[in-house]
Amino acid sequence: MTQDDVDMLYGVGNSGGAISVINGVVDQAEVPFIAGPAASAEITAGEGTCRDLVFRANENTAMDARSGGVYIADQTDVDQIALFGADDAFGQSVVNNYRTVLENRGVTIADERAVPEDLDQPEWVGLLDEAESAGAEGIVGGFTAAGLSGFFSAFLDGDYDFQLFGGFASRLTLGVVGNALQSTLDDFSNEALQAADFGPFTTRYHWNQYDNPINDQFVESHAGTYGVVPDLFTSGAFTAASAVVQAMNEQGEVSADAIVEGMSGMTVTDTPKGENGYTFQEYNNQARSEMTVAPVTVTPDSQENWPAAIMPGDPIERVSADEVTIPASEMSCDLS
Repeated sequence: MTQDDVDMLYGVGNSGGAISVINGVVDQAEVPFIAGPAASAEITAGEGTCRDLVFRANENTAMDARSGGVYIADQTDVDQIALFGADDAFGQSVVNNYRTVLENRGVTIADERAVPEDLDQPEWVGLLDEAESAGAEGIVGGFTAAGLSGFFSAFLDGDYDFQLFGGFASRLTLGVVGNALQSTLDDFSNEALQAADFGPFTTRYHWNQYDNPINDQFVESHAGTYGVVPDLFTSGAFTAASAVVQAMNEQGEVSADAIVEGMSGMTVTDTPKGENGYTFQEYNNQARSEMTVAPVTVTPDSQENWPAAIMPGDPIERVSADEVTIPASEMSCDLS
C-alpha cells in the first residue's frame, strides 16, 4: 500500500475478510478502507474494528433486522415470534438486532435458535414444529442461500399458522430460493405465496424500490452494461463511489486525508435511493439510509434482466434511516 501510494481501499465480500483487512492492512498502512458487501454490523459497531479510517456505505445486517422488527411490531398483529439464525456472525447479528427492536416494542420472543445451515429437511420440520408449539405467530429466518432453501421448503411443506419474515437477498440467492419454491409449491403464484403467509421481506435495495432520476439512470446503465438490473449490494457500492468523488471535490484534492475528512458525517448527494439518500454517522462511519418492506412476488414474464423466479414487489412500507440504524448508545464504537 505504501509503495504504490494507495489513497483508499474498497471491497471484500465477506465479514471475516473485511475484519482481516482492517486489522492486517488498515492499521499497518494507515489507509482509509470502505467496506463493501461485507454485512456484519460489528464491522462498524464493535470497538475491535471501528476506526476513523473505516467507512461503510452498504447496508448491514442490523439495518435489515431493525427495519424488519419495526415493521413486524408496528404493522402486524404478531405478539410472539421465533427467531432463527445461522450459527455464525451473520446469523447472530440478525437475531440480536431483531430481538432488540421487537422486545423494545413489546413483542415476545417465543423461541430463539442458532441453526447450522446444512440441516436435513426432517430437522427443519422438527424445529418449525417446536416454534409453533412454543406459541410463535411469526418466524424470522436469518440465513444465507445455503440455509434458506431448506428452511423455506420446510415452511411451505408444513401447514403452519405463523407468518414468515426475512430479507430479500441478491439475485443469485433469490434464484436458488425461487427454484426451491417452484419445486415445493403445486401452484407457484403470488396468491399461493400470500396464502402461505410467505413474507413480506425487507430489502436493503433492489432496482424497483425507488423512483427517482438517479435510480432510473443507474438501473438503465447497469442493465445495459451487465445484462441484469441492480440488486442488494449495488446501491451501497454506487453510494461509496459517489461519496469519494464528493469528498475530493469538497476538499479540493485527491488524497487519503481528503477522503477521510470529507466523508466523516457526510450526507451523500447522489445515490440510487434519491438525493441525500445516505448519511455517514459521525460516531461510527456507517452510512444510514431508508429501508423498504415488500411482498415476495413471482417474477412476471414482462420483467427484463432479472433471472430469478422471485423478486420484491412494490414497497408496502418504508422504514426511516433513523429507525434502522444502531444508536450510539447500543454499540461499543464511538468516534465522535
